[in-house]
Amino acid sequence: MMNTMEGVLKLPYSFRIIKPNPKRANRAFCTVPSASASVTVASPNPILGPGSLGHLTRPDFPILHQEVNGKKLVYLDNAATSQKPTAVLLALQKYYEAWNSNVHRGIHYLSAKATDEYELARHKVANFINASSGEIVFTRNATEAINLVAYSWGLSNLKAGDEVPS
Repeated sequence: MMNTMEGVLKLPYSFRIIKPNPKRANRAFCTVPSASASVTVASPNPILGPGSLGHLTRPDFPILHQEVNGKKLVYLDNAATSQKPTAVLLALQKYYEAWNSNVHRGIHYLSAKATDEYELARHKVANFINASSGEIVFTRNATEAINLVAYSWGLSNLKAGDEVPS
């Protein structure tokens, strides 16, 4: 339980890593390297059958393998920061170790490789949602995406007095 004292938030002090039981059936395990330690992570298996999306995907998020004051960590502040699954962490690690460079801004090897990988991601997203890669625009967050639509489409198609349903 978090306490506040004179408007200052005191964070809980008892943290520990939860190691999933490797004897549990229908789970594939991997070790995720980190700066401080390795964490064993269970990946969901489609054979597990029905269950909540949270229950099935929780094992893919190494940060959620902690206990805080004796309870499993739950993170609900996704508006500020979303936690990353193992696949994303490994992709980021590969990027930073192999081709960390500006995308679409250089002609040297690292920039070209970063650009190729960025565009490959655009094609993968397009295929996933059955779109063309030219229709995929990456933004930093939802607010930037909404503003992009408002200014690019809205200014050309809306006029004073128009109503936009919510």
